[in-house]
Amino acid sequence: SLDVAINIDNVLLNGKDAPCYNLKVEANGKTPMLGFVNLDNLPISLTGAIDWNRKRPLSVALNDFTVTVDSLQADVSASIDFKDSIGINELTFTLNEWDVNYLLHRAPEEYVSALKGLDTDMKINVSGRLKQPYVVGDTIAGLPVLAGQIEVPACHIVKGDLQFNKFQFAADYMFDGRNIDASTLDITKLI
Repeated sequence: SLDVAINIDNVLLNGKDAPCYNLKVEANGKTPMLGFVNLDNLPISLTGAIDWNRKRPLSVALNDFTVTVDSLQADVSASIDFKDSIGINELTFTLNEWDVNYLLHRAPEEYVSALKGLDTDMKINVSGRLKQPYVVGDTIAGLPVLAGQIEVPACHIVKGDLQFNKFQFAADYMFDGRNIDASTLDITKLI
């Protein structure tokens, strides 16, 4: 069994612009599994607009949603249909300035032990969009098909004798969840 506790600190729902509703949720999660990522608790917040029309009650659009988990933030917009199963018709997302040091600190030691002594101020930006509708849990279709960009703005990386003072990286990607071997990564900048 898995013990999970979620304390909802704050929920604000404003319907003055119906059928578009503004939502803000602040919560804090606890589970023994958080120790695996070096956390005691997990603050979570969701802020954005939900477009819901009572004439189509099983469809919802999330507009300009900001999801924050601890200090990691993602901006998401999506169109979701709950009619027969959970279908994601449209999805765009942006992960802005995810701090590599933070991610390494949260990763289990056995996964990052080779990076001990790494000194960097690297941040990662990832954006993407769903290329075709996706049904959650569809074992035949596999994973979603996504396309987007990955960017690492100018940063320094030092590990032992290896030193980059102005490392930069950018790439376009296409992840084909139906045929992973067809996925591509096109490096557009490597400095």
